Amino acid sequence: TARGGGDPQKVRNVVGLLRGSDEKLKDTYILVSAHYDHLGMNPNAPGDDKIFNGANDDGSGTVSVIELANALSSLKVKPKRSVVFITFYGEERGMLGSTFYGKNPLVPLAKTIAGINLEHMGRTDDEEGERLKEASMTGFDFSDMGPIFNEAGKPFGVKVTKHPQNSDAFFNR
Repeated sequence: TARGGGDPQKVRNVVGLLRGSDEKLKDTYILVSAHYDHLGMNPNAPGDDKIFNGANDDGSGTVSVIELANALSSLKVKPKRSVVFITFYGEERGMLGSTFYGKNPLVPLAKTIAGINLEHMGRTDDEEGERLKEASMTGFDFSDMGPIFNEAGKPFGVKVTKHPQNSDAFFNR
């Protein structure tokens, strides 16, 4: 249950699972997530729409999770590992959805080898100026995912980098 400026409301994480194709690796999981709230509700907003809508934070992430699920499930050869696609509720209100999932995982956390959270997808108007064919990864130095993503992007001309100021700060959040 979450509070959005009024009475408590029942909200839910939305989850999909794509089973891996490799007999040895299918019982290990990659979590691909985003959150589908921005700042929750604004009871003082004019009109009937009281929701703080946010395309970057994080409509773009939830759409990307859905599109990745669609693309990966359409492949003739599915990924070797299983992929959990999840959109969390209430992240801007104290990480409610991800905390709930952490306490009530649908797959074993010990077998979850990576968590990839998507946010601000496709945004090209960075504070430093226009950025095309480049993505910043938070927590670039906290795992081997940064270099892996950078190598995966090279054939498509996409560079994956560590933002000099925001990478570690955003990762800690």
